[in-house]
Amino acid sequence: MTVPSQDNAYVSGHAYLFYGDDELTIPIEKGDALPPTLTVTLTPNWVIATNQLYPITATIAVTDNYDPQPEIKLESITVSEVSGAGDIVGAAIRMDDRQFQLMGAVAAGSSNSSENKLITRSVPSRTYMVTYSATDGSGNKTLTSAMANVQIGAIPSPTLGASIVQPSAPTAVIPVFSPPFHPPRPWWKFW
Repeated sequence: MTVPSQDNAYVSGHAYLFYGDDELTIPIEKGDALPPTLTVTLTPNWVIATNQLYPITATIAVTDNYDPQPEIKLESITVSEVSGAGDIVGAAIRMDDRQFQLMGAVAAGSSNSSENKLITRSVPSRTYMVTYSATDGSGNKTLTSAMANVQIGAIPSPTLGASIVQPSAPTAVIPVFSPPFHPPRPWWKFW
C-alpha cells in the first residue's frame, strides 16, 4: 500500500528498519474511524395534492473530523404509498443531486372532508422519504433522510398574500359557524 506523505491524517503506523536480509513489517492502522455528520433539509418539505410536480431543493450540511469535503450522494427516494412512473422526476440516484421534482398526488380514496360546514385538516396521506449519504476519504459512511409530505386541502396563511402553510396538528376540526347571540335580559324579567 502506498500512502502519499501528505496523507498522514487517514493512517498511522510504526516502522522498524533493520539492515540485512530481514523482512520489513509495518503495521498500519486506520486513523479515521468516525463517519461524517450529515443533515438534510428539504425546501419545501410539503406539497399540495394538486396532481402537479413541485420543485424540491435539498440543503445539505456535512462535517467530518478529517475530510473537508466528504462525497455526497442521493441514495433513494421512497414513497409511502403506490406511486406512478412520473411521481419523481429529475432525481439522479447515486449522484450529488440536490434538485428534483415530486408529484403532489395521493392514492384514490383519500379526501378532505368539508361537509356540515366544518373544515378538516387531514394528516398527510403520502410521504416521500429522501435519503442521502456522506462518505469520507477513509470510507466511513453515514445515511440521513428527510421527508416531504403531500397535504390534502391546503390551509391559507393568516397573513395577506398567496402563501400556504402546512398544518401542524394531525387532525383538527374548526367550526365555521358561531352560536346564536342572545342579548341579556333586563333585571325585571327574572322576577
